[in-house]
Order: sequence, then structure tokens, then C-alpha cells
Amino acid sequence: MTRCVNKVYCKQHMVDKRRRWIPLDPQPSEENVVAVTSYYSTLKSDSSYRKRVSWLEGNPGVAVYEYQGQPPMVNQPHGGARNTDGEYVRTKPCVLQGIREGLSQKRATPRDVYEELVIGNDSDSRPRDHKQVRNVAQQMTDTGCPHKGANVSDEIQLVLQSLHNKSFVKHVAFRHGKLPVIVAYTDEQVRDLSRFCTRNAPENMRSVLGIDRTFNLGPCFVTLSVYRNMAAVICGDLRFICG
Repeated sequence: MTRCVNKVYCKQHMVDKRRRWIPLDPQPSEENVVAVTSYYSTLKSDSSYRKRVSWLEGNPGVAVYEYQGQPPMVNQPHGGARNTDGEYVRTKPCVLQGIREGLSQKRATPRDVYEELVIGNDSDSRPRDHKQVRNVAQQMTDTGCPHKGANVSDEIQLVLQSLHNKSFVKHVAFRHGKLPVIVAYTDEQVRDLSRFCTRNAPENMRSVLGIDRTFNLGPCFVTLSVYRNMAAVICGDLRFICG
């Protein structure tokens, strides 16, 4: 093996039981040098089975693959498997694409897609099991929700953007060492408060403004202000609607 070390072409030799790079004498000219790049990898389940890939630096589109040792006759279980000791075989990309196309149809359930693919395909062109189809369906659902999995910074950024493109969000306050406070209401709600919860409201239309207790709504806490809308009743019940 020959390589260039500090712009000097050297060959590897064993000196005092150590590998050393000894300069070539005489040194070859640049036009007579062909550079070859290679890398090695070993199979995780059997380190005695190795692969070497080599290619010319001037022509990386053509490579030589060499294998050393004997490949294992039985594949190892998947590293993340917990309830099975069976060998793991990677699913073909065309099978996964068929699962996605089947799930994209209207009212298609993972069970229906799994049964259709199992009946109509050979053993090497069908899903591994029903759980694999359900996992693909979950991935498609997550992809369709762009905000799912967003961190706190992303959520705060969305709230700040909503100040400009959502009429419901009116005010966002930040204080050092405190969680942000978001005030949200509609103009119609403010008009109703003025109609029913102020001193100038008619006696028969007057309502008490209440502050409901704070409760956990997903990742945030919500405090509601409530009042009785005296201008609307539930059909057939004669009870007023709370706003």
C-alpha cells in the first residue's frame, strides 16, 4: 500500500513490529500516479465478514466491491425488537410505497390494506405484519400535522405570528422568570360584555361576569372569563347560553 504523506509518496512497512510509512526512492512523477480511495466496513452481527469499496478519484462513478469472509446464514433480530427473536429482513421500498398508496385511499384502514397486500403479493413483496402497516399509517398522520412534535420555541413563534394573522389573539406578554401570558378574545365578546355585564345594562339583561378556575389544556394553562348571554336561549329549553 502506497500513500502520500506530507507530499511525499510512502510505502507501509513493518519496523520493530510497528507499521511505518517509508518514503519511496526514487519518488514517482505526478503523471505516473493513480489515486485510489477505499473504505472498509464490517457486518455488525459478524465482525469476520468485511466489505471493501475502492474507486479511482478521477472516476468515482465506477467502484469495486470486495467481500472477505463468509456471510452469516441466519440474519440477526432487529436491534429494537423486544418480543421476538426472529431474523430481521428489511422491507423492500416498493412494498412500503404500496402501503402508503393503499392508506391514501378514502376510508382505507390498516387492516384492509394489510389483507389486500398479503393476498395479492408473493411472500417477499408483502408487509411484514399488520403492525408495520399501522406504523406507516401513524407516520403519514404525523406528516400531515406540521405542528406536531414542535418544541416550545416553535410554539411561541406561532403565537407571535398569530398576533398579526389571527383576530382572536390580542396580546402576548413576556416577563423575566415567568411563563408568557396570552390574552385572546373576539370583538363580539367585548360587545356582549358591555351589553350584559356593565352598570348600564338593563335590569332584565344583566349578567354576572365570572372568572373560571385555571385548568390544564394540553401543554398550557387556561383561565376563562364567563358570562350569561341574555340575548340567546337554547332551543326548546328556555335556558340562556353562557358566553
